[in-house]
Amino acid sequence: QDLLRSAKGTPVEQSIKLGLLKSLKRAAYSTEALGHYGLAKMDYCHFTSPIRRYADLVVHRALQHVLTNPPANPVKLPKVQKLEEIAQHISTTERTSGEAENATKRMKMMEYLFDIAQKESKQTFNVLITDVRRMGLFVEITDMQVKGLVKKEALPKGEWVFDQSVMAFRNYREKKDYKLGQRVNVQIARVDMERQLVDFVLIED
Repeated sequence: QDLLRSAKGTPVEQSIKLGLLKSLKRAAYSTEALGHYGLAKMDYCHFTSPIRRYADLVVHRALQHVLTNPPANPVKLPKVQKLEEIAQHISTTERTSGEAENATKRMKMMEYLFDIAQKESKQTFNVLITDVRRMGLFVEITDMQVKGLVKKEALPKGEWVFDQSVMAFRNYREKKDYKLGQRVNVQIARVDMERQLVDFVLIED
Protein backbone atom coordinates (compact mmCIF):
# COMPACT_ATOMS: atom_id res chain seq x y z
CA GLN A 1 0.00 0.00 0.00
CA ASP A 2 2.87 2.38 0.81
CA LEU A 3 4.45 1.59 -2.55
CA LEU A 4 1.21 2.23 -4.46
CA ARG A 5 0.60 5.48 -2.59
CA SER A 6 4.13 6.73 -3.28
CA ALA A 7 3.78 5.91 -7.00
CA LYS A 8 0.36 7.52 -7.44
CA GLY A 9 0.38 10.28 -10.04
CA THR A 10 3.94 9.54 -11.19
CA PRO A 11 4.88 8.43 -14.74
CA VAL A 12 5.72 4.92 -13.48
CA GLU A 13 2.45 4.37 -11.57
CA GLN A 14 1.02 1.92 -14.13
CA SER A 15 4.29 -0.01 -14.46
CA ILE A 16 4.57 -0.42 -10.68
CA LYS A 17 0.95 -1.58 -10.43
CA LEU A 18 1.53 -4.20 -13.15
CA GLY A 19 4.79 -5.36 -11.59
CA LEU A 20 3.16 -5.67 -8.18
CA LEU A 21 0.25 -7.70 -9.56
CA LYS A 22 2.63 -10.07 -11.35
CA SER A 23 4.56 -10.61 -8.09
CA LEU A 24 1.48 -11.79 -6.17
CA LYS A 25 0.64 -15.46 -5.84
CA ARG A 26 -2.41 -16.65 -7.71
CA ALA A 27 -5.50 -17.18 -5.58
CA ALA A 28 -6.46 -20.72 -4.67
CA TYR A 29 -9.18 -22.34 -2.56
CA SER A 30 -8.19 -24.15 0.63
CA THR A 31 -9.78 -25.82 3.63
CA GLU A 32 -7.29 -23.98 5.85
CA ALA A 33 -7.79 -20.40 7.01
CA LEU A 34 -4.79 -18.97 5.17
CA GLY A 35 -6.17 -15.45 4.97
CA HIS A 36 -6.22 -13.02 2.05
CA TYR A 37 -2.85 -11.47 1.26
CA GLY A 38 -4.18 -8.69 -0.97
CA LEU A 39 -6.74 -7.56 1.62
CA ALA A 40 -4.36 -8.19 4.56
CA LYS A 41 -7.08 -10.18 6.37
CA MET A 42 -6.48 -13.42 8.22
CA ASP A 43 -10.18 -14.26 8.63
CA TYR A 44 -11.15 -14.03 4.96
CA CYS A 45 -13.71 -16.39 3.47
CA HIS A 46 -15.02 -16.38 -0.10
CA PHE A 47 -18.75 -15.69 0.06
CA THR A 48 -19.96 -14.16 -3.22
CA SER A 49 -23.47 -15.60 -3.23
CA PRO A 50 -24.76 -13.85 -6.40
CA ILE A 51 -22.12 -15.64 -8.48
CA ARG A 52 -23.06 -19.07 -7.12
CA ARG A 53 -19.68 -20.67 -7.66
CA TYR A 54 -19.22 -24.10 -6.15
CA ALA A 55 -16.84 -22.75 -3.51
CA ASP A 56 -19.57 -20.41 -2.33
CA LEU A 57 -22.12 -23.22 -2.18
CA VAL A 58 -19.77 -25.26 0.05
CA VAL A 59 -19.52 -22.30 2.44
CA HIS A 60 -23.29 -21.76 2.38
CA ARG A 61 -23.86 -25.42 3.23
CA ALA A 62 -21.30 -25.30 6.03
CA LEU A 63 -23.22 -22.42 7.62
CA GLN A 64 -26.67 -24.01 7.42
CA HIS A 65 -26.56 -25.39 10.96
CA VAL A 66 -25.91 -21.94 12.51
CA LEU A 67 -28.81 -20.18 10.79
CA THR A 68 -31.73 -18.99 12.91
CA ASN A 69 -34.02 -20.65 10.36
CA PRO A 70 -32.03 -23.70 9.17
CA PRO A 71 -33.46 -25.89 6.38
CA ALA A 72 -35.34 -29.01 7.43
CA ASN A 73 -32.81 -31.27 5.72
CA PRO A 74 -29.42 -29.47 5.70
CA VAL A 75 -26.87 -30.72 3.19
CA LYS A 76 -24.22 -32.90 4.78
CA LEU A 77 -20.71 -31.69 4.09
CA PRO A 78 -18.03 -34.12 2.82
CA LYS A 79 -15.12 -35.00 5.09
CA VAL A 80 -12.04 -32.74 5.19
CA GLN A 81 -10.01 -34.93 2.80
CA LYS A 82 -12.79 -34.72 0.21
CA LEU A 83 -13.10 -30.96 0.75
CA GLU A 84 -9.36 -30.62 0.09
CA GLU A 85 -9.81 -32.46 -3.21
CA ILE A 86 -12.73 -30.19 -4.10
CA ALA A 87 -10.68 -27.09 -3.25
CA GLN A 88 -7.81 -28.24 -5.48
CA HIS A 89 -10.17 -29.18 -8.32
CA ILE A 90 -12.09 -25.90 -8.40
CA SER A 91 -8.84 -23.91 -8.14
CA THR A 92 -7.59 -25.71 -11.24
CA THR A 93 -10.82 -25.41 -13.22
CA GLU A 94 -11.23 -21.72 -12.34
CA ARG A 95 -7.68 -21.03 -13.52
CA THR A 96 -8.28 -22.98 -16.73
CA SER A 97 -11.50 -21.12 -17.51
CA GLY A 98 -9.78 -17.79 -16.79
CA GLU A 99 -6.94 -18.64 -19.17
CA ALA A 100 -9.44 -19.70 -21.85
CA GLU A 101 -11.35 -16.42 -21.44
CA ASN A 102 -8.14 -14.39 -21.74
CA ALA A 103 -7.04 -16.37 -24.80
CA THR A 104 -10.39 -15.73 -26.50
CA LYS A 105 -10.25 -12.01 -25.76
CA ARG A 106 -6.67 -11.88 -27.04
CA MET A 107 -7.59 -13.69 -30.28
CA LYS A 108 -10.52 -11.36 -31.01
CA MET A 109 -8.39 -8.31 -30.24
CA MET A 110 -5.69 -9.54 -32.63
CA GLU A 111 -8.32 -9.89 -35.36
CA TYR A 112 -9.50 -6.34 -34.68
CA LEU A 113 -5.95 -4.93 -34.80
CA PHE A 114 -5.14 -6.94 -37.94
CA ASP A 115 -8.14 -5.36 -39.71
CA ILE A 116 -6.96 -1.89 -38.65
CA ALA A 117 -3.44 -2.63 -39.94
CA GLN A 118 -4.81 -3.49 -43.40
CA LYS A 119 -6.47 -0.10 -43.87
CA GLU A 120 -4.70 2.60 -45.87
CA SER A 121 -5.44 5.34 -43.34
CA LYS A 122 -3.44 4.25 -40.31
CA GLN A 123 -5.03 4.73 -36.89
CA THR A 124 -2.90 6.32 -34.19
CA PHE A 125 -2.92 5.01 -30.61
CA ASN A 126 -1.67 6.68 -27.45
CA VAL A 127 0.32 4.08 -25.50
CA LEU A 128 2.24 3.75 -22.25
CA ILE A 129 5.87 2.61 -22.27
CA THR A 130 5.84 -0.30 -19.78
CA ASP A 131 9.40 -1.57 -20.27
CA VAL A 132 12.57 -0.54 -22.09
CA ARG A 133 14.98 -3.15 -23.39
CA ARG A 134 17.90 -3.11 -25.78
CA MET A 135 15.60 -4.43 -28.52
CA GLY A 136 13.10 -1.57 -28.14
CA LEU A 137 10.14 -0.19 -26.21
CA PHE A 138 7.43 -2.42 -24.78
CA VAL A 139 4.16 -0.48 -24.87
CA GLU A 140 0.52 -0.95 -23.94
CA ILE A 141 -2.72 0.54 -25.25
CA THR A 142 -4.01 0.78 -21.70
CA ASP A 143 -7.73 1.19 -22.37
CA MET A 144 -7.66 -1.90 -24.63
CA GLN A 145 -5.09 -3.85 -22.56
CA VAL A 146 -3.08 -4.58 -25.71
CA LYS A 147 0.69 -4.93 -25.40
CA GLY A 148 3.22 -4.72 -28.18
CA LEU A 149 6.74 -3.71 -29.15
CA VAL A 150 8.29 -0.69 -30.81
CA LYS A 151 11.55 -2.13 -32.14
CA LYS A 152 14.65 0.05 -31.93
CA GLU A 153 14.71 0.36 -35.72
CA ALA A 154 11.12 1.69 -35.62
CA LEU A 155 12.16 4.72 -33.55
CA PRO A 156 12.35 8.07 -35.37
CA LYS A 157 15.53 8.67 -37.37
CA GLY A 158 18.55 9.57 -35.28
CA GLU A 159 21.28 8.14 -33.06
CA TRP A 160 19.43 6.35 -30.27
CA VAL A 161 21.39 4.96 -27.32
CA PHE A 162 19.93 2.47 -24.83
CA ASP A 163 20.52 3.68 -21.25
CA GLN A 164 19.66 0.82 -18.90
CA SER A 165 20.33 2.88 -15.77
CA VAL A 166 17.28 5.07 -16.43
CA MET A 167 15.30 2.60 -18.60
CA ALA A 168 15.36 4.85 -21.66
CA PHE A 169 16.46 5.33 -25.24
CA ARG A 170 18.29 8.63 -25.57
CA ASN A 171 19.19 10.81 -28.52
CA TYR A 172 21.90 13.02 -27.04
CA ARG A 173 22.29 15.13 -30.16
CA GLU A 174 18.62 16.13 -30.28
CA LYS A 175 18.12 15.89 -26.49
CA LYS A 176 15.19 13.49 -26.75
CA ASP A 177 14.24 10.54 -24.52
CA TYR A 178 11.80 7.66 -24.70
CA LYS A 179 11.60 6.24 -21.20
CA LEU A 180 9.62 4.02 -18.82
CA GLY A 181 6.24 5.51 -17.87
CA GLN A 182 6.15 7.92 -20.80
CA ARG A 183 3.15 8.19 -23.11
CA VAL A 184 3.77 8.21 -26.85
CA ASN A 185 1.81 7.88 -30.09
CA VAL A 186 2.15 4.81 -32.29
CA GLN A 187 0.67 3.12 -35.32
CA ILE A 188 0.42 -0.61 -36.03
CA ALA A 189 3.30 -1.86 -38.16
CA ARG A 190 2.53 -5.58 -38.14
CA VAL A 191 0.20 -8.09 -36.48
CA ASP A 192 1.42 -11.68 -36.24
CA MET A 193 -1.82 -13.66 -35.87
CA GLU A 194 -0.08 -17.00 -35.33
CA ARG A 195 2.19 -15.79 -32.52
CA GLN A 196 -0.32 -13.13 -31.37
CA LEU A 197 2.26 -10.36 -31.36
CA VAL A 198 1.89 -6.72 -32.34
CA ASP A 199 4.68 -4.48 -33.64
CA PHE A 200 4.17 -0.74 -33.50
CA VAL A 201 6.00 2.13 -35.15
CA LEU A 202 6.51 5.28 -33.12
CA ILE A 203 4.95 8.50 -34.45
CA GLU A 204 6.59 11.78 -33.49
CA ASP A 205 4.39 14.58 -32.13
